[in-house]
Amino acid sequence: MEFGAQLYTLRDLLTTKEDVERTFAKAAEMGYKSVQVSGMKYLNIQQIKELSEKLDLKVVGAHVSIDRFEQEFETVMEEYSALGAPTCGVGGVGGDKFEQTADGVKKLTEHLVGISEKMKPYNIKFTYHNHAFEFIKYDGKTQFDIMIEESRGADNFTFCYDTYWAQVGGVDVCEYIEKLTGRLPLLHLKDHKMVDRNNFTMCEIGQGTLNWKNIIETYQKTNPGGFMVVEQDYCDGCPLDSMKISIDYLMKNFG
Repeated sequence: MEFGAQLYTLRDLLTTKEDVERTFAKAAEMGYKSVQVSGMKYLNIQQIKELSEKLDLKVVGAHVSIDRFEQEFETVMEEYSALGAPTCGVGGVGGDKFEQTADGVKKLTEHLVGISEKMKPYNIKFTYHNHAFEFIKYDGKTQFDIMIEESRGADNFTFCYDTYWAQVGGVDVCEYIEKLTGRLPLLHLKDHKMVDRNNFTMCEIGQGTLNWKNIIETYQKTNPGGFMVVEQDYCDGCPLDSMKISIDYLMKNFG
């Protein structure tokens, strides 16, 4: 079983050309087989292409701001086509971008589906990544459910589902993986732990409360061929140390 690294976790170690080369090499050495491009402070498409080929690190996707999709669409497509990325999407769309009602969510989804349709000639699927706020209910349905329903049938509109934020949102993590059967090319593996009775945080895989056996088995059953990518937005120490703890746990238990 193969696992990827979400580069947003390592963003502070990707600020120069030399940083990128060193950090990609360390990720490959740990055992990661793919990367998702996001949050890199030094972004050189040719360098990423060369490193991914040299280190056998497949680029499986990217997170791009909604503004770039709207204002620099062709450039974005050229970048990630050059990398051979099968997916490219948004890491979320802020509440300032849409009216926070059921109708507002429907209009947002229609807009994003339109972007996904424009991506078809490039053979790149659009992905929408969730946080916790997508599980707020409007007219009795969560934003996420409305988006799933309103995009049904749009074959180029898919999801990048984040396990931690689903847990924070108060839903059954595996239930939504099943709802996204065949529509989930990327799964973000991110663990959740309680700090005390009233506080929680994200942590390395296997160090928290999520049932990884159930999550991984459900994902493999519902979305065979999809990519599992480790992400930890914030780490107590060096992000590389956290990423090693996560990949070691995953390879020991599921590799």
